[in-house]
Amino acid sequence: MESVVLRFELNGELEGIRGLVATPLILGLPSRDVYVEVYPPLVDGHHELIVYYLHSVSKNLTPIEAFSLASVLAAANHYNPSDPDYVMRLAREKPSLLLHDALKLYADAQSFDPANSTITTEGIHVRVKVIPGVKLVWAGGLGLALAGLATALLAGFPRPSGGRSA
Repeated sequence: MESVVLRFELNGELEGIRGLVATPLILGLPSRDVYVEVYPPLVDGHHELIVYYLHSVSKNLTPIEAFSLASVLAAANHYNPSDPDYVMRLAREKPSLLLHDALKLYADAQSFDPANSTITTEGIHVRVKVIPGVKLVWAGGLGLALAGLATALLAGFPRPSGGRSA
């Protein structure tokens, strides 16, 4: 079994990005990019890295601070970039739903055992996608821009007609 180190950035979760998306990795061939997407297992609707993160940072927080963070993370789980006001409407219309999610996430984090986590016992799902010709697309655009510039230089720039403008 292979092991890798992942860097989990919480800000992506707060912005509504689901799953971890690494920067494109470049293969040996210069005309291909490889995209790697990481999907951790879910624990009661939150992915396990959120629960693990909250479990780890809670050791240095008071219970009120840890619950506050759990509340933000639970609300972020409902965030949708195409409807940024949804969480605010949900807080007005169904506050008990957000409270329930926050309490559940807090409880899951408090009882979380990294040694027996799904990530430790079963691993993480990874999707790899090879995108051929990415560099050729950029090279084609650059070639068109250079050809346009060369044409303009060879044809000459239009000269203003004689006389002064008022």
